[in-house]
Amino acid sequence: MKRTPSSASRPIRILVIDDSVEQARRLTEIFQQARIPVTVEAVTNGVDAINRVQGWGRYTASCPPDVALIDLDLPGLDGLAVLSVIKADRHAGIISVAYAHALQRSQRDACEAMGADACLSKPHDFESYITLLAEILFFLSMRDDSVLAWWGGGVKPGVERRRRPR
Repeated sequence: MKRTPSSASRPIRILVIDDSVEQARRLTEIFQQARIPVTVEAVTNGVDAINRVQGWGRYTASCPPDVALIDLDLPGLDGLAVLSVIKADRHAGIISVAYAHALQRSQRDACEAMGADACLSKPHDFESYITLLAEILFFLSMRDDSVLAWWGGGVKPGVERRRRPR
């Protein structure tokens, strides 16, 4: 997902897929405090998440998100089902960060097998949200150097920056 010069100035589109509305509010606040230009949209269930990503129903005019934050413990259609749709060929460019309150090894393995960009324990305090923000910016910066300008040119601590072939 290479952002063009015209899109580089637009906010990063983040889709929060979580049955907790509070989670989306916290994430929006963290991005605003970090002065990261984002648009955060939230859906509270797996069906709405798939409709949003696919652009179906009431979401037909929506642009696809740049990043999807996926709660694995959604009621009904769970986060793994949503992740499988997001990582299908048509949407493979969407950065996917999956998370769960008590992340199990089996969930992590399933996320990795489906191609999730990151699989984390659900943030529970401010520092954890900052770590999540760093993870997202790290993955965005690997796809587009203009993100580094927002991030101050840094790399995720302890991780060597890898370049994806263009």
